Amino acid sequence: MPVQPLKIRADIEVTCYQFDGVLHIKDALRKAEAAGNDECPVKVKLIAPPRYVVTTQTLDKKQGISVLSEAIETCREAMEHHKGKLVVKEAPRVVSEVEDKMHTDQQKNAEVMSSGDEGEEEEEDTGLGDVDVENAGQGIIVD
Repeated sequence: MPVQPLKIRADIEVTCYQFDGVLHIKDALRKAEAAGNDECPVKVKLIAPPRYVVTTQTLDKKQGISVLSEAIETCREAMEHHKGKLVVKEAPRVVSEVEDKMHTDQQKNAEVMSSGDEGEEEEEDTGLGDVDVENAGQGIIVD
């Protein structure tokens, strides 16, 4: 039976509230992916803003965790350069395929649940208030 590569994963949150913050985040995440190599390619996927998952697959556990840690640090430096922020929610660790899919699904559901609560508040329609439109006169008159 051939040796199966290990999947190594880390969860991060990346934010930047500066002008062009989205572009700075994209650039930082590309730098994280560039930190990978042929034996440990690094991939970054969006879970739900601002959360991302950083993964690699390799036969060497130590090398995989090291490469992911370097990728995260590279991304952090790029974000701090643009006054952004990177928070490691879950450090690099080995996961199985089933565990990885289940974890991603749980996070997506949690994000949907938390964002769904905010939209349930009723908006009050203020309209024009107490303006009597019929007796208001002719409005602005320009000579």
